[in-house]
Amino acid sequence: MSESVRKIQQTEPKKVLVAVSVARGYGRDIVAGIVRYAQRHGRWDFIGQTGFDFDARSIRLLPDYDGIIFMQTEPTIGKLALERGKPAISVAGEPWQEGLPHVTSDNEAVGRMAFDYFRKLGFRHFA
Repeated sequence: MSESVRKIQQTEPKKVLVAVSVARGYGRDIVAGIVRYAQRHGRWDFIGQTGFDFDARSIRLLPDYDGIIFMQTEPTIGKLALERGKPAISVAGEPWQEGLPHVTSDNEAVGRMAFDYFRKLGFRHFA
């Protein structure tokens, strides 16, 4: 076991606020991935609420947390994350807030993969 894994296991669980809409498959997949990561790499206590929409006002009402993973549906959430000075990352795709890390898809690569897949299946006409 590596030293970094041992350190994680010996510390108190981190309180991670996960503010991700689960109304669609993308959000549910994000949450499932976060849970898998936490099970493998650390002791996290998830805080927040399962819901469909989060805004800065509702996040302010939650207890203190060590970090936040959120689906930024409005710029005020990113601003709040930066103001609190906690580790934060947006999983909404678009960088709404300067200086805030975000996860996004490479849409051009996704398009090439889809094209290659359908081309191999024999499709020849694409819109």
